[in-house]
Amino acid sequence: LPDGRLLLLNGKIDRLDIANFNDEKIAIVFDYKRRGKSFNWSELYYGLDMQLPIYMLAVRNSKLKTQNSKLKTAGAFYMPVETKIEQTTLDELLHKTDRFTHKAKGIFNGDFFQQLDRTANSGWSRFYSFRITSKDQQYGDYGKNAALRPADFEKMLQFTEKKIVELSEEILSGKIEVNPYRLNQKLPCSYCKYKSVCRFDWQINDYNPLPSLGKKEVLEKMGGGLMAEDRIKWTDQQKRAIDARDSDVLVTASAGTGKTAVLSGRCVDLVSDKAHCRDIRNMLILTFTEMAAEQMRSRIAARLT
Repeated sequence: LPDGRLLLLNGKIDRLDIANFNDEKIAIVFDYKRRGKSFNWSELYYGLDMQLPIYMLAVRNSKLKTQNSKLKTAGAFYMPVETKIEQTTLDELLHKTDRFTHKAKGIFNGDFFQQLDRTANSGWSRFYSFRITSKDQQYGDYGKNAALRPADFEKMLQFTEKKIVELSEEILSGKIEVNPYRLNQKLPCSYCKYKSVCRFDWQINDYNPLPSLGKKEVLEKMGGGLMAEDRIKWTDQQKRAIDARDSDVLVTASAGTGKTAVLSGRCVDLVSDKAHCRDIRNMLILTFTEMAAEQMRSRIAARLT
């Protein structure tokens, strides 16, 4: 870490395959899952799930050396090990038995696509989640493709390394406010073990809305500044509430839809608007709970500093 302290992460890799390629040792990581799981770029960007990139960093930085050189990591995949039992008719049975249901999904350096599946020559690989097209070769349908161009692959690993440091520094600085996220329909509160102590009430408090991002969007953000604060994409109604001037504004919305974020954004805009600037010392902002007030305080401070 920047202050000289060491961060130690403990874990176990389920499977590590190593192969010789052009006089180098190349490693592929496999993480076993009961059922199929896809790599989620949004969760990587927000630091919610960095399992596969962390495994690759662990291998790359490990003491497993061969011929005085470190292992090179080519990729990491989730590997389903449980087959779903399906019903079928006798007429469809022969067709379905040919289908491979254990396709590995993850991310990898596209330079090694032939080492992963030598049978793939066009379309989607039968065993891995990459697609070959005549125009883009192994990078076809890049937004959904597990293959990364070498520069993007390295960029992703660098981002993960910096994100680990960033999150660690936040924890060590005492940043533990209750601010659960909402990503699409996913909420951490549904499986949280600390509901009884966090006191978050979805009927009063707002979730922290995280915009869903695809592969291309995340790679673009990584290239534009690794730790840049992501801006919320306001709806038209939210934007009207934030931009309104010289009039009272009444905002009504259901729980968890971003009222706290809108009010925080309005306060920041009022202070930053040169034409209608407000003295922040003369602003009184009221909310229902101390927790919600602290959320607003931290959001406003983060955007003004």
